[in-house]
Amino acid sequence: MLQLMLSHRLLQGASPGTFHILPMLTRSLEKLHRVIDQEMYDIGAQKLIMPCLAPKQLWDYSGNLHYN
Repeated sequence: MLQLMLSHRLLQGASPGTFHILPMLTRSLEKLHRVIDQEMYDIGAQKLIMPCLAPKQLWDYSGNLHYN
């Protein structure tokens, strides 16, 4: 699946294991979110967004935790 998305220019490799989501896939994901949101609204469900968090040790190691 990954190779298919890369070959169709939906994703672009950024660094090992990370990818940039390109505009076509972004629009598709936004449409999917709208459909899911509407279905959830229709049944009275609530949306929960859980951002991806990185451990403090990773930020310390990269030197980006305490920068000026």
